[in-house]
Amino acid sequence: MKNLNLLVFLFLSMLSNTAFSQLSQGTFRIGPILSFNSSTSEIDGLDDKFKTVNLNLGLLGGYYVTDNFEIGIEAAVTSTKSKLGADETKENGLSIGPIVSYMVSLYDKLYLPIIAGVGFNSVKVNDDISETTYSGMVYGIGAGLEYLVGNKLGARLLLSTNFGSLGDTDSSDEINLKGSKIGLGVNFYFSR
Repeated sequence: MKNLNLLVFLFLSMLSNTAFSQLSQGTFRIGPILSFNSSTSEIDGLDDKFKTVNLNLGLLGGYYVTDNFEIGIEAAVTSTKSKLGADETKENGLSIGPIVSYMVSLYDKLYLPIIAGVGFNSVKVNDDISETTYSGMVYGIGAGLEYLVGNKLGARLLLSTNFGSLGDTDSSDEINLKGSKIGLGVNFYFSR
């Protein structure tokens, strides 16, 4: 129910938006984003806790096809370390894919970016015994806040969720992905 309320709020915000300032058609954007996620889970029947730390570094770029609406691409590297007791697993991966973004103007130079994307991921998993490569499609959606300093620089805080399934080409093993992360980014805007 909370997700439905959030979607209704975002939709109404876009409809009732009175633009204080706009990201104009023809503007390009490029910028890095650093995302982090950490979790600890308890497993029934085990004394140990399952701990995971994930760090992503991405580069996003896009073109505003209309005012405040962007199509673009994201490329990212990811590193994950999971630990259960003395057992440790490391995952390193790459992803690339298209994104769409709409910037809802909240106030003068403050925006609510709404982003959706799809990406091809390839992840190498090393568990001290073997190394396996998984690949597949991952989908994501996110929203946050971005403040523009002048008309050329933006600082972004983004909360996103990703989901998908990665398969091993040598067996029927699969990794089902579902998770949330928070990211900080800097964007550079320039016009033709």
